[in-house]
This record gives sequence, structure tokens and C-alpha cells, in this order.
Amino acid sequence: MPEQNSNLSFGNYLKSKRETAGLDLESVFMATRISKEMLESIENEDHAKLPEPVFVKGFIRAYAVLLGADVDRVIQNYAESQRNYMDTTKPKMEVTTKSNKKSNDFRPRFIIGAVVMASIIAIVAMAVSFYQNRSRSESAEPTEKILHEKNDLSTTIKILEQPEQTDQTDQAD
Repeated sequence: MPEQNSNLSFGNYLKSKRETAGLDLESVFMATRISKEMLESIENEDHAKLPEPVFVKGFIRAYAVLLGADVDRVIQNYAESQRNYMDTTKPKMEVTTKSNKKSNDFRPRFIIGAVVMASIIAIVAMAVSFYQNRSRSESAEPTEKILHEKNDLSTTIKILEQPEQTDQTDQAD
């Protein structure tokens, strides 16, 4: 037996079923835990205020089950309404998105990338410089060797080793 409200859209259909059942939005909220604002947006088919379709389908499913409505039919009507809504708003969104990406998106990414690369290069250069200076200062200082000999008396001898220096004057002689 076909329902008399079969020509209504999903929101109007649910609202009609709710009113026929004698329920107010507060009762539906208490039974489904769907906020009254969300229920109003569903009944008014206010797609701009509704979340992502996957969530709305879950809300509609719970709402339709509570009312004893044909769940598949209501969700199908919602999907058609959502497609129509997206078709009317999509071209406007694409135009602004494409123009914004072309003009504003490249420069900040390029600048951030350049700053990051310059920072990495500076850090590597400082590290190399630090280690080169450290190795030069270590080789320029004389080293000490301490020899221990065991005799009747313990003696400690310190020998200073100087780094090898090549004098070109000594080699020329």
C-alpha cells in the first residue's frame, strides 16, 4: 500500500511522519540523541548547515527508524537532494578554489621551502666549520705521554711530543 506522502522530499516527508506520530523535536532528540538543530536542518533540507553526507545518512536512518518510515526511500531522496544541491553550488566553489590556488598557493610554499633549505645548509656549514676548527686545535697542542716504571722508587717521566712540522728550510739543506 503506497503512502500518501510519497511525493514529498526527504525533509518534508520526515516532518510529516513526525507530526502524524504526534512527536515534537524534543521527543525525537531524546530518542535518537540527534540535536534539535540538526533535526531542524534535516526537516528544512538546509544542506549548508548539514555535516558530511555520511553523517547525515546515519541521522536520517535513525530518524526514519524511529518514525517507522521507509529508510531506504528517505535516504535515496536525501542522496538525490544532496546531488542537486552540490550541482548548484559546485561551479561557484570551483572557480574561487582554482583562482586562489593559482595566485596564492605557490609563493608561500616556495618561500617556506627556500627558508627551510637555507636553514639546513647553514646548520650543516656551521657543523663542518666547528669540527674542522676542533681537529686543527687538537693537532696543534702538544700531547703528553706519561711513562711509569717500577723500580724500588716509582718514577714518572713526562715526555712532551710536539706535532710534526715540516720546515722547508731544513729540507733544502
